[in-house]
Amino acid sequence: MTEEEEKEAQKKAVEELNQACKDSDNSYFTYLINLTTVATGLLGLLVSLKSNEAITLTSKLLFVITILLLAFGIVFSMITQYKEVHNDKENLRYLSKSFRNKNYKKTFLELVSMDFEYTPPTKLFSRTEISSYILLALAFITLILYVISLEFQF
Repeated sequence: MTEEEEKEAQKKAVEELNQACKDSDNSYFTYLINLTTVATGLLGLLVSLKSNEAITLTSKLLFVITILLLAFGIVFSMITQYKEVHNDKENLRYLSKSFRNKNYKKTFLELVSMDFEYTPPTKLFSRTEISSYILLALAFITLILYVISLEFQF
């Protein structure tokens, strides 16, 4: 393999890796957006269709807990989605700094790769992501309990 072919192969590998990273990020945030949309729709549906008939204290309590868990789950998933904006800003800042440190005598491949470095999410975003999943799961469980308590009036 000639040096030119090797550089082309490396360039192609860098482009494929960058595309794979973008695809992974896009699918992850599409999932979060869909989850938030479903939770928001469920919250709106629950509030708008709430029955005014006489229900037990347990049912009322479960309804309020469900609404609160859904609301907090939505808020935390929205904060987690902001991570995409934050990461894009950090990546742009890093790439700009790296580009300024390069000189134009280097090869095109070195300018394209620009020392790509993965930055793990901050503790805030990691915690909000976990919190949103837990809160939405608990909201689903309390919703089931609410429906059961309505049916059996306990």
